[in-house]
Amino acid sequence: MPIDDLKLQIKDTPISRIIGHYLPLTRRGNQTLAICPFHQDTKPSLNVNDSKGMFMCFACNTGGDHITFVEKYKNLNFIDSLEEICKIIGLEFSDFKDEKKKNPELEMGRKILNKSIQIYLKIAESSSVFNDFLNQRNISPDTSKAFKLGFAPGNNILSTYLMSIKDEKERALALKVAVGLKIIHHDKIKKGHYFDSFRDRIMFPIFDAYNNPMGFTSRATKENQKPKYLNSSESITFIKKRLLYGANLAKNSIRDKNQILICEGNMDAITLHQKGFTNSVAIMGTAFNSSLVPILKSLSKNIILALDSDNAGYEASKRANQLLLKEGIISKYISFSPSKDPDEYLNANSSLELEKLIDSSKSFIDHELELIRNRTNPTTVESKIDAIKEASDLLSPLGKTIYTKEKLAEFASSLGIKSSPEELLRESDSVSSNYKTTTKPASSQQPEETHTLNTGNHVGLASVLSKSMEIAVREILKNPEVMEQEKWSEMLDLLRPNEVKMWFASIQKLYFEVDDQEFNSMIMDVLNGHQVSPEFKSIVGAAIFRSEGKEPLDKKGQNQLLSDLIKKIKKEHLISKRNELFEQHHNATASEQEDLLREINNIQIEIKNIN
Repeated sequence: MPIDDLKLQIKDTPISRIIGHYLPLTRRGNQTLAICPFHQDTKPSLNVNDSKGMFMCFACNTGGDHITFVEKYKNLNFIDSLEEICKIIGLEFSDFKDEKKKNPELEMGRKILNKSIQIYLKIAESSSVFNDFLNQRNISPDTSKAFKLGFAPGNNILSTYLMSIKDEKERALALKVAVGLKIIHHDKIKKGHYFDSFRDRIMFPIFDAYNNPMGFTSRATKENQKPKYLNSSESITFIKKRLLYGANLAKNSIRDKNQILICEGNMDAITLHQKGFTNSVAIMGTAFNSSLVPILKSLSKNIILALDSDNAGYEASKRANQLLLKEGIISKYISFSPSKDPDEYLNANSSLELEKLIDSSKSFIDHELELIRNRTNPTTVESKIDAIKEASDLLSPLGKTIYTKEKLAEFASSLGIKSSPEELLRESDSVSSNYKTTTKPASSQQPEETHTLNTGNHVGLASVLSKSMEIAVREILKNPEVMEQEKWSEMLDLLRPNEVKMWFASIQKLYFEVDDQEFNSMIMDVLNGHQVSPEFKSIVGAAIFRSEGKEPLDKKGQNQLLSDLIKKIKKEHLISKRNELFEQHHNATASEQEDLLREINNIQIEIKNIN
């Protein structure tokens, strides 16, 4: 998977999740704050803003994005910072680290999948079988379009299309990759021919959260078709352990509502979205695994398990709850009984009824504790202790937290046991072996020592960026509209070192290509594509953070700002040159000194004229 995909996933993770991994965060009104680790901070000065995806310390004027923070805090280079962040959000860095160049097979795989989605969509338009399916399942045309549902005919249309590619090299690669994706297969009877994996099937395309196509799940349309549901096989694009159906459509809604509804199948997700529950994702059956937890956690910690109401669905909920508890997430649970699943429930009940069900949902822990109480029917001291041990096992993934102690005490009290939480925990042998304690650094804790930064990994901009240049960088990024003026060319020529000039050339190009709303969010992406120091990123990050909501300068103000910056930089350049000449003067011969003094005098005149 390309490194650009990783940067997108990092950018999409709340920055508080990354910074909160290292520093205790506190909420004050609408602000999330922390003790700044980059200066001797005594009160929380570090502002962490998830909506901007940035941090900013107004005391030491340090700011930036997720990557910048880790680079500075851990004293790491860019690539090592990406690996560090992967550990925090639960991604396999090995999936990305060898992808500095685009993987031609991955690119071709995505191209094939996108083309097949288009083909199946086109075929579906005139398919009576497809339209009958939509009508039977009460799927509206708008919902079908949103999920890009399609129909695969029985005539090997995809194989035929791939075989028709004119360029021989491209055709050979396309066929090879399509076979690797198992979307087509070699025809064993007709050598050199292929047949489609999906024929006479309703097609449900699967995308990752960033709208990259992963593969398909499909449903049979004929009674004798086996299996009824056929999914894509594991491949370069289809990674089952990260599969959350509908995540591409649900992502923004999840962030807005700060809540995730997890269901079991694609039809459940589709129906939930159609009925207004657009914060729903499906795990495609009961395959909830630990790789999904960090992905879900990065979207929201408020998770509602809305899986099928049969035994298999409930067992899947239990597994999911245990995995979520290990990450400190107290999930909620809803049962659709007597309906089997959300799809069936919503076809029999109104959206308002489901809203009530969600609002009144209890934590899965409370639901399980109630089942333990009903199942064990504790009447004797021995049966009560057995129930306590079972409750302790349920709570053990949380560790020795206040929640664990209080919940256990509450449960014990409901059984008529008056022992303290500590005594209850000691009594339960099963808990002690399962607990793991987690500690967070104290607010005064400074960044841990790692290793000296290898400056060869960065352009050392911070060490060579002069005061006037630092001011120029900040003011230009706070007022990017100055790049529209004629004086900008003169300004660009004065920028030093050359890496800064090149970077600003990229920024100018970006400024004219994207909307104003996108510009700030994309600046850090451009910066992360250049080898620059974390210190320079901090300067840039601080400028971007401060520019949010700022009124743009009028044309007169833009020209005045450029004129002031140009004067400041020119003056600083001249002063620097004059000081160099003074140094040379000390070691020069008498005749050389006379020439140097003349040159120094000329520079003094230039400096005076600037004023």
